[in-house]
Amino acid sequence: MPERTVARNVETDVEPDVIFEILADPKLIPQWAPAFAETVESDTQERWRVSKGGSTFSLQAATTRPSPRSLCCCAFLASDLLLAVGLRL
Repeated sequence: MPERTVARNVETDVEPDVIFEILADPKLIPQWAPAFAETVESDTQERWRVSKGGSTFSLQAATTRPSPRSLCCCAFLASDLLLAVGLRL
């Protein structure tokens, strides 16, 4: 897979906890990152099975919950792929 970086900035009035819950749930990745995954299914408690373009790979998720006026991060690591999302409050 060719190297690619995509950056997007979005401003919203949605509560940070609501956004965090969406971004931190690996099952929802296809909704907000369809170029990364078509489906995501639970493999184990910390691992997920991702499919994209007829291929499947394993994914591990790590998140930090936001605190007031902080940055939270959701990182999803799959062998040589990294999907990272930051939320600045």
